[in-house]
Amino acid sequence: MHLCEVTIRKLVPGFGVLILGVVACAFGMLALAFGASPPAVAAGAVLLGLGFGVAQNASLTLMFDRVSASGYDMVSAVWNLAYDAGMGVGAAGFGVLAARAGYAGAFGIVAASMLIAVAPAWRDRRWLTPGEDLGSDRVALRSSGAGQASAAEAGGESP
Repeated sequence: MHLCEVTIRKLVPGFGVLILGVVACAFGMLALAFGASPPAVAAGAVLLGLGFGVAQNASLTLMFDRVSASGYDMVSAVWNLAYDAGMGVGAAGFGVLAARAGYAGAFGIVAASMLIAVAPAWRDRRWLTPGEDLGSDRVALRSSGAGQASAAEAGGESP
């Protein structure tokens, strides 16, 4: 595990880093929507940025963790495609929302939709126990944070 993940797990046990990132994004959006003062809006922007950075990295790491080393190329391509498409569709969708509901309403709707994403992440609790052997076709994270082990090193057959 990395130092940031260990720190988060000690401060808020039972929550995954991905969920904390998504929740931080949602609260940052709410502060942008309903912030009554410039410092509140600035704090919301910082919280949104921090949460987005955490969620972005955690989601990619979780995807890499679920495949053998031979699947890294595919995971990278799929994640980047989804990320870029989501940014484009999200920006266009936000523009439509803002035109109809105003900026505060659009930020509020986006925050609510982010919180909906917590449900499937909570249901899939593999992020609670990093480093466990996920099977011969999976790669387990090493607690040293030094990187990924091959399937053969994790006790499975080589790809």
